[in-house]
Amino acid sequence: RRRQDKGAGTTIGAGMMLCNHLILDGHAAVFRKQHGGADLVYQLLTHLVKLVGMTELGPPFVTAYATYNQPKKMWGDTGTVAIVPCAESHISIHTFWETGAFNFDLFSCNAFDAESVEAWLVAEYEIVVTGRWAITRNIGG
Repeated sequence: RRRQDKGAGTTIGAGMMLCNHLILDGHAAVFRKQHGGADLVYQLLTHLVKLVGMTELGPPFVTAYATYNQPKKMWGDTGTVAIVPCAESHISIHTFWETGAFNFDLFSCNAFDAESVEAWLVAEYEIVVTGRWAITRNIGG
């Protein structure tokens, strides 16, 4: 059962703060290299920062990787790793070009609607979510 996350950014006493954490695993054809690589991931992160009202501390750091000379990884040997640091925390994504698999992480001490973020990703990038965790965390104190 999904729920709308509320209360992030709320101080709850003794230096404690409630923060939201959305984690998604899945796959999308758009994350295969021939459809989009570092530029696509950069645009995704840039838009999401604005969508959830976070404060970018710098542009997204995006890098492609290849691990051909290492043991075979579960989802492939090439992909993109990206993170955008924010005053409220971060947004990151790891894509795997051979399969289109991805791991996504959005952590913020600002309130955001996890269902809206997921719905935007599904509509904009046609992702298929295979794992979802929406967590409210007590931070500090």
